[in-house]
Amino acid sequence: MFRTPFVMDIYNGAVVHAVRGERSTYKPVHTFSRVCPSCVPAEVVRTVRPREVYIADLNRIQRRGDNLSVICGLHPNMMLDMGAASIEDVRLGLSVANVVLGSETAPLSLIEEACERYEKRIAVSIDCMGGKLLSPEPLDVLEFARALSQYEVDVLLLSLSRVGTASGIDEPLLWEVMDALGRGVLYGGGVASMEHIDLLKEMGASGALIATAVHSGAIPLDVVR
Repeated sequence: MFRTPFVMDIYNGAVVHAVRGERSTYKPVHTFSRVCPSCVPAEVVRTVRPREVYIADLNRIQRRGDNLSVICGLHPNMMLDMGAASIEDVRLGLSVANVVLGSETAPLSLIEEACERYEKRIAVSIDCMGGKLLSPEPLDVLEFARALSQYEVDVLLLSLSRVGTASGIDEPLLWEVMDALGRGVLYGGGVASMEHIDLLKEMGASGALIATAVHSGAIPLDVVR
């Protein structure tokens, strides 16, 4: 089944509108949204009623505190990127939700260890900016994707420079990553319409991460419910 996780970026206890990965410019989501009159995470969940949620704890990712007390119990089906950089971080995250290990903060050795220990509760995010892998290690996108191919975990491909822009899918990057990985991925970044959803299905992606297009009304709420 094609999945459509609803994305919530949380900073200082509020859901914010993410644009191009430029975190210093993010504003409370209710200042943009046509759907949500509040930026309080629990209120956003109550309004949207998503089937599945992807949460990025931006404080934790940037090493500026965390939002775990807000996130805990927020939704029964959520995956959490909290910028895990150690196995202790992974264990802490697993006490709250399934954990997304992002290439931006997690070394490959940690990803491999976590996949081997907690495979059923781990997902891995290939974080890209302008088509280049964000990683603490000198790896390119396809090397990283190939390294993940041995693990039966969900893989996300985030084109951060397209997030919040409604600019469409990075098709060449998506094709290359799925070919290197040998299976579909959950794609996020620039998904702006039902046509984009249909294209991702045709390409063989396993799902789409959606936020901006739901808040703008371009993609109906029913798609994430």
